[in-house]
Amino acid sequence: MDAEVASKNEISDNVSPSHNISDSDEESAGKHEAPADVSSTHNISDSDEESAEAALAEEPKKKDNKESKERSDEMSAHSESEAEEENGNELPPSPSDIKSSIKQKFLVDMPEDFYSFWNFCETISKNKPAEALKDVGLFLAGPFDVLSGKIAHSKERRTLQRFLRHWRYYYDPPEFQTVLVSKDKNLYHIGYFRDDPKEMPCFLASNSAAKDGILTPMGPNIFAAVK
Repeated sequence: MDAEVASKNEISDNVSPSHNISDSDEESAGKHEAPADVSSTHNISDSDEESAEAALAEEPKKKDNKESKERSDEMSAHSESEAEEENGNELPPSPSDIKSSIKQKFLVDMPEDFYSFWNFCETISKNKPAEALKDVGLFLAGPFDVLSGKIAHSKERRTLQRFLRHWRYYYDPPEFQTVLVSKDKNLYHIGYFRDDPKEMPCFLASNSAAKDGILTPMGPNIFAAVK
């Protein structure tokens, strides 16, 4: 009996340690396998991050290329539009009547003092009325160039846009029409001001385009403006 008990104890002792070793081995195996999985996951994450960074780096380039193309298309369209505008408004030959010729080009009627002033300048300088006031630093310009023949002898294309921009300075509003200019550094000039192109001018004003561009009323007619 004692021998059987002893034999069973020996078997029990042998089995128990074997079971504990098995648990330990499984835990140990689990610990050794975990790093392999973590390493694999880390490598995938690095790859994804690199791809994302590359995609983000490409975005500004795509945006810049798109904006550059849009600007180029816009400039091209503007140039084409400007060319069409110039080509589509060629004026017919000038009317023989001076007043009609001026209206054809500038789309307005000039007041009587405008023509009276030209006649006055002819009394000062018969051959060059446009330079009659050069001693005081003023020269007749704008629609006066029709009277002097400068426009008739110009080699520029006869388009309405060119005439409407003739002697127009950067700060001149649409209501302002230059008739006297100077050659000073401030770009001083005098012109008629009218509220409605269908009506006669309200007054004349001066403007220094290179200084401040402010309009200063000068008088109700051109004689009053230069006295």
